[in-house]
Amino acid sequence: RILKIGLAPPREGLYQRIAQRTATMLAAGWLEEVRALAARSDPGQPEGTALAEKPFQFIGYSELRAHLQGELSLEGAVAAIEQATRRYAKRQITWFRREQNVEWFAGFGDDPETANAVLAYLITQFLEGGSLTSDDSSG
Repeated sequence: RILKIGLAPPREGLYQRIAQRTATMLAAGWLEEVRALAARSDPGQPEGTALAEKPFQFIGYSELRAHLQGELSLEGAVAAIEQATRRYAKRQITWFRREQNVEWFAGFGDDPETANAVLAYLITQFLEGGSLTSDDSSG
């Protein structure tokens, strides 16, 4: 038997975590990483080709490159990164909401209340069903 668990954190909390993660990545040298990637791009590859553009297809990299090229302020790049990440998170949520037979829990996985609710659910399901897996090979 397969049990599917889904986490549904509050939107505002999710947005706060996205902003915090963006700030943490920048503090850890993300802008310098983008600067180095831009400097190492193959000079023989014209801009717009797959080899030159691949690293910049990921959220944040093109926004930070635009900042380094003077097209965006750092604040504007950060806002654009956060917005793109929120849109990506929304697409993920929409995708997983289509999944059938999911037991959804409000909150984040590192929230003790949420973790305890999930654990209580799993224990209840185990006691009611005798097993949490579909492995019938044990006899």
